[in-house]
This record gives sequence, C-alpha cells and structure tokens, in this order.
Amino acid sequence: MFARLLDSFVHLNRPDDTLLQFVFIENDDVLHINDVVKNFAGKLGQEETVYADIEPRLGIPVVRNRILDTALNLQSNCLASIDDDEIADPNWLVELYSEAQNRKLDMMGGVTRMEEFDASNLPIFQKLVYHDLRARQEKSERQSADRHASGRDGAIKIATGNMLCRLDFIRRNQIRFDETLRFSHGEDHDFYLQVKDAGGATGYAPRALVHEIVHMNRLSPRFQFNLSRNVARASYNVRYAQNKRRASREWVRSSCFVLGKVVLGCSRLLCSCFNRGRSFVRGIKGIAAAIGRLEAMLGAQDVHYKHTDGH
Repeated sequence: MFARLLDSFVHLNRPDDTLLQFVFIENDDVLHINDVVKNFAGKLGQEETVYADIEPRLGIPVVRNRILDTALNLQSNCLASIDDDEIADPNWLVELYSEAQNRKLDMMGGVTRMEEFDASNLPIFQKLVYHDLRARQEKSERQSADRHASGRDGAIKIATGNMLCRLDFIRRNQIRFDETLRFSHGEDHDFYLQVKDAGGATGYAPRALVHEIVHMNRLSPRFQFNLSRNVARASYNVRYAQNKRRASREWVRSSCFVLGKVVLGCSRLLCSCFNRGRSFVRGIKGIAAAIGRLEAMLGAQDVHYKHTDGH
C-alpha cells in the first residue's frame, strides 16, 4: 500500500510556484521503508527532497509530531498530510493548496473515498459492510459539498488523512498533536479543535480527492463493531475526559445518547430482517457506539491502535 501511495506522488500535479519536500516517519526501531523511499526519490525532480527516519516511541500522535517538527525545521510554509493506506488523485495537492490560498485558510480538508472494486463475490456480511461504508461516504461527501457551496464548510471536521495547514499559524499558536492519545483515535480531531480554538479559518476542498485502500479484514462486522465502539470512546475522551466539570454537566446528555443509540441500533437490526440486511451494519454500529460512550463515561480509554494487524 505504501508503494502505491508513493507512485501516486510521482504523478501529482504540482501547484505553481511551490517546491515539495516529502517527509516519511516510520514508527519502529528500524527503517524498513528505506529502499522503497530511495526508489521513489529517484523519480522526482532534482529540486525536490525526501526525508525518511524512524520514531521508536510507539503511537500515532508521536509520529505526527515528528512529521510536524520536521516540516517546521525545514522552514516549510505548509504541511499537507495523507495516510499511508491512501492514493492521491493527480490534482489532490493543487486543489488543497489553491483553495487554501484563494480563501486565506489556515487549515484545509478534502474528500476521502473508498477505492472501488467488484464486491459481488464477497461473502454476504463483508458485502453488507462494503455497501454501508460506500453509502455513508457518498452521503457525507454530498453534505460537505452542499456546505462548501453555501459557505458553511468551516464547520466540517478535518482529518489528517487529507489535510493541509499553514505552518506559520501552527507555530504561532504552538499547536501539537496530543501524545496522551498514543493508541487512540481522535488525535487529528483534537488537532482540528485546537486550530478552531485558536481562531483558525478552516474549510473544505470538494475536488481534493484521495482514495482509501480497504483491506478485506476491515470489511468484517466484528472489525466495524470494535471500530465504532473505540471511536465513541475516543470522541468522548477528547471532548470531556480532560474537563471533569464539563463531563459532569454532560452526564444527562451522554446517558440519553447511550439510550438513543441502543434503541436505534436494535430497531435497525430488527428492520434488517425485512430490508435484505441494508440496516444491519448501521444497527451494530449504533449499539457499539452506545457501549463505547458508556465505557468512556466510566473511565475506559480507546486503545484501538495498541495492537495492529499491519493493514
């Protein structure tokens, strides 16, 4: 997957009057990606540089901070971010950068789509998950495009899988990824909230497209249940865990959230018996979200990335 990402970088259209510097940080004690990165560097223009290193301290926000520090030390003006299981559209960077420049934005997000493939031969439950994920992505993309068209895209949450930010704003406001969320989701949501709290202008680029490579093990109902539960844990902890007073005020609302998700999830599971399973995945996700929120209210932490499967 990483090699496919690098190949998409080779074919990127470069924004006018920019010079690209590529930064890759491997979260390990040994640099395993050196050969593939060297091969990639040999395909670039002479003025473009590639930096690769290791970060032995495990944890996604730790690595993101290393990347951030490297970009700051290189005196870069902007940092664009993409996940290593994604493929960039040729115009991805041009669209992000031009939208940010034209609107004078401090942080910019784009569109992430699942890579399309023939799902007709998948087992029934994997097929249900695939179609649910596609439907939810398409709905989110339509809603985001509508917000952009009406000038309301400043409220769209931005994730690091498709993001560009101005480093002078990040440096001036001392914004960092929260390393207490080492094995959790939510470090990029927290980063986005820090930008908003500092008065940053954010927005959405509806044509800045990346495709996500989806491994088959992520199409299982069990994986989606665990993912939804852990995301609900992380969302609550990012919002309330560090503010006990706010958490106590939100107890009633969170309890209603749990009850509502259980009722809705069970209803969707029941309806799936009559709609050819179309609501099955949303049903299990709703119940998982209720369990995750309740666990977080009782002090549980999200450790989704403590043990990874290499995908």
